Amino acid sequence: MPSFPWRHHCSRYLGLFVLNMSYGFFVEARSKAQITKLFGQYIPPELVDEMAKDRRATACRGESKVMTVLFSDIVGFTSISEKLEAAQLPTCSTCTFSTMTRIVQEGRGTIDKYIGDAVMAFWGAPMSDERHARDAVMAGLAMQKGLLELNPRLEEHGWPPVKIGVGVIPAHERGQHGSEFRMAYHGHGRRGEPGLAPGSLTRQYGVGVLAGEATRAECPDLSFQIVDRVRVKGKDVPVAIHEPLGVTAELPPERLKEAALFERPSPITRHAAGTMPKSS
Repeated sequence: MPSFPWRHHCSRYLGLFVLNMSYGFFVEARSKAQITKLFGQYIPPELVDEMAKDRRATACRGESKVMTVLFSDIVGFTSISEKLEAAQLPTCSTCTFSTMTRIVQEGRGTIDKYIGDAVMAFWGAPMSDERHARDAVMAGLAMQKGLLELNPRLEEHGWPPVKIGVGVIPAHERGQHGSEFRMAYHGHGRRGEPGLAPGSLTRQYGVGVLAGEATRAECPDLSFQIVDRVRVKGKDVPVAIHEPLGVTAELPPERLKEAALFERPSPITRHAAGTMPKSS
């Protein structure tokens, strides 16, 4: 029976193809496992595939990189905790944090940590995000809207409604930090507005979200309303804080005109130089 050499070549190439595909699948699966181990539960699930393709994103070394940090805390948490039984408080907090975390991850943000009654998240890392400031601001606004769905559920259990204050600021460093026993991924170091803590001022001004000048400048398609100018550590000139209103094209003209009135300089400011509030 005649021999057909091409059959041997085909079999060889087919074997190499299967081997290559199997190896690629193994490497990708191992990469995803490593990412899950490094970053735990604080990155959006849909970013795992992207990070597996970009090995630089999983590097443990620190990296100087522009990003945006969001702080969100529960207003009057002490008062709320006094109205709940010991077994109810963790459940109420979990409900609130779950809602805020879902919003952060849907906006491609990364949960940094939970601190008492506060959530810290950031944008622009581990994966690059050219719209990190805008995404963070939109997430802050979405958190306020999320309360409209969350609070009715809390009230069904007889728990008090929740209010949150959100602050958005720029930062410039990220990376894995910790020890050989436990690692955590953090963004830290403030850029452009050191000492500014807009989240702590939301109660004073009765607004849900506050951001600084640097964040506003990175969001050209969003509208803001200037709220005040505050003193910050390390700066002699007061820094303006702004309330984000939303996407300019989606806001009614009357609201835009109202916001524009606050942009006009006034010889009489709300706070005299000696009584201007400080951002802690």
